[in-house]
Amino acid sequence: FDAAIYVDAGRVYSSVAAIDARHLRVGYGVALEVFNDSSFLFEASLSSSIDGGLFLDVTFNPVFDNRPRWR
Repeated sequence: FDAAIYVDAGRVYSSVAAIDARHLRVGYGVALEVFNDSSFLFEASLSSSIDGGLFLDVTFNPVFDNRPRWR
């Protein structure tokens, strides 16, 4: 299996001139990818942000074809 801890910061601006580093939105979470020697089983992530809320995402198909990595 693989695991990750992540943090993301950013904001949407209406123009390049409006960009500044104040009032950034921050999100964070953990992810787990489970596979065996020949196949991907699932990926799950649990995330939140400074705005609150808790999000669970579960995927049963890989985003990329990683079979060479598993062999």
